[in-house]
Amino acid sequence: GVVQLSEYLEANFQMFEGTKKSSEQIYKTLETLVESLAKKKGRQSTSKVRVDLEILGSKPVVVEAVAASGGKAAKPATVDFRPLSFATPSKAGDLMAKLVAPPAPTLVEEDEPAPKAAAKKKGKKAPEVQAFPWTTVDCSFEVNNRMTRRDLESLVRMHLALPATSAMSLYFPSPKFTTDPPVRYIKDDKVARDAADLFTKGNAVKKLYVKNLRLLPPHDPCKKVWEDRDKVLESITGSRHGINWEVCCVKQKPMPPGIPGTPFEIPVGDAIIFELPDTCDKGTYKMLHQSWVSNPVIIIGPVEETIEPRIPKGKKKAPVKDPDIQLSFVAVKPGTCSIWVELQWEAEEEALSRDAPESLKTIPCPVDNVAQMLLSVRVYDKAKAAAGKTADKPDFKWWSGDKWGKKGK
Repeated sequence: GVVQLSEYLEANFQMFEGTKKSSEQIYKTLETLVESLAKKKGRQSTSKVRVDLEILGSKPVVVEAVAASGGKAAKPATVDFRPLSFATPSKAGDLMAKLVAPPAPTLVEEDEPAPKAAAKKKGKKAPEVQAFPWTTVDCSFEVNNRMTRRDLESLVRMHLALPATSAMSLYFPSPKFTTDPPVRYIKDDKVARDAADLFTKGNAVKKLYVKNLRLLPPHDPCKKVWEDRDKVLESITGSRHGINWEVCCVKQKPMPPGIPGTPFEIPVGDAIIFELPDTCDKGTYKMLHQSWVSNPVIIIGPVEETIEPRIPKGKKKAPVKDPDIQLSFVAVKPGTCSIWVELQWEAEEEALSRDAPESLKTIPCPVDNVAQMLLSVRVYDKAKAAAGKTADKPDFKWWSGDKWGKKGK
């Protein structure tokens, strides 16, 4: 069934043969109909609502003034961007399982000790629980049924006077008597519109949780190398410098060379390899990552490779381990360049909130900066490269936090 254009137009014209109206009246009616459809299509049910921003920082957020309403400019608020202690989803789940009754989040001064949860049995030491500092800011939002995630983030930046390079994770409490998790993560525009629709209802809890506030590099994240993957890996003619995520996120060790602000010098042909977890808790939670390179002409990457855990020989029932991801960045030209790598599992907080509704407020941040590394790439030195090679294979070194050596077991 293909319909010719002439047949389609003739069928349309036949609709007006039986009418007694003039062509001017018909045209006016059609014009009114088109205008009405255009208004209906572009109509936005805009509502002005007051929303409590629950902001999490590494220390109490100092709010100089509540954001103004009535069309006035928002007054600034000071936010500390230092990262909180990082934990994997399984570690966060273990923390929640140890708690008898998770304490309500309270503002804690820096010199005050964190409150302790009651011990399950007498004689046992109560597990220490850090009450992270949350601050509430009363704001006035203009929400509509076409709001996007970027719109919500822009509103938060405007009310808190945050720079454009700041990133955040937004959550909102689900209404009662629904199958949704207690806390929903605003991951896309659809969920953002659900949150905006909920805020317009009179009996809804109008709260927007702002978590994982951080500053990102001004340039766009790197894209994975797929097409020339083998060619990039073959260009590694020098040493491979491995950095495991636990050294930075768990042990809080400095980046090489170990002196803050000092660039790590490598020759052309060397590679920086970051090892990150792919999943956590036997594949229950998915870990995500992204990276930035200030000058992609000097450093090429990342080339991503999945490292499956080795099963010891003779152990049929060995414990299941999660695979790792190795991100390789190769130095191809002399110059200065910086690498930024981030690890996060912010979308998994929904799953944790099903078993522990207060997990959003009591667990550590699910986003951490694995590396912020400054590199100085020099010209390839054949003599030094030959000294670093063994059996025609590039040397593989691992950073322990203060020196290079073999990877610890």
